Amino acid sequence: FATIFSVTNTNLVKSKGAIETHAAQDLTTLYSSCESAVASKSLSNLWSSVKTAANSGYKAGSYDTLWDWYWTTDVKDDGKLMDYYSNTTNWTTSGQCGTYKVEGDCYNREHSIPKSWWGGSTSAQGCDIYIVVPTDGWVNSMRSNYPFGVVGTISKKSNNGYSKLGTSARSDYSGTVFEPNDQWKGDFARIYFYARAKWNTVSMTTSEGSSVFSGNDNTNYGLTNYAKKLFYEWHKADPVDAWELQRNNRAESVQGNRNPFIDHPEYADYLWGGVEIGTGGTTTTAPENLTISGSSTISVGGTSQLSVSTTTNGASTSV
Repeated sequence: FATIFSVTNTNLVKSKGAIETHAAQDLTTLYSSCESAVASKSLSNLWSSVKTAANSGYKAGSYDTLWDWYWTTDVKDDGKLMDYYSNTTNWTTSGQCGTYKVEGDCYNREHSIPKSWWGGSTSAQGCDIYIVVPTDGWVNSMRSNYPFGVVGTISKKSNNGYSKLGTSARSDYSGTVFEPNDQWKGDFARIYFYARAKWNTVSMTTSEGSSVFSGNDNTNYGLTNYAKKLFYEWHKADPVDAWELQRNNRAESVQGNRNPFIDHPEYADYLWGGVEIGTGGTTTTAPENLTISGSSTISVGGTSQLSVSTTTNGASTSV
């Protein structure tokens, strides 16, 4: 298996007000039922356990608190705010929308799953920090409520063609789609997987939502065939990285819960990828111990052999 080390944020982040924080959950305990389901090769038990894990610790914020929460969850190393739709912006706390005329005017709260798909509410899933991310206001407006997809013929695009809107290039969907940059495709896929687990009882099939959500757990655990294929492809092409791990930790600190498909991307392999449950997959479980041994002195031009061993959940691995 592959192990990706989790990231603990040590950067100073800015906030416009006091934020209630929540203690990190013990991940072994959080996913113990999921791991038992994997060990017993039960997809139904895994799905049930993943839904429980996604809800564990959750404490609702509000649509207004997102402005403050972003300065905990989405601050870059340079102190500016991450933008998921544009690569030419450098947002500070004074940059929130407001009105906009062009890209770069202001940032707003983008429902990566358009809120019109569930009726427009900005409570519950409408203010979930995992679903609602900071993006440029103009590009957000360009996206409108179109589903994610792969663009063939471009009708609109953000600066540098970073995000695109146009006709679908895929044979399994023929409408207009919005294509985020490759850098974020896996992140958005795992947001949609999370949404199915956390907000399982919410119908998101209004308008274009019916192209993405099946509305029935018995069909692809709530996804359409189109969305299942698209998001699983994105999930594999853009695996969990350090930023996504860090944001999971930061989001937990303000909202209390975690995205299980960031901590255990192999769960998506089992549920939507057709991978036989229990046969492995890429994981993001951090090792409990990491030991590196070898010569402490290497001459100029010389070589040395190092031995690396890790212990994760009681199992040892050496390379």
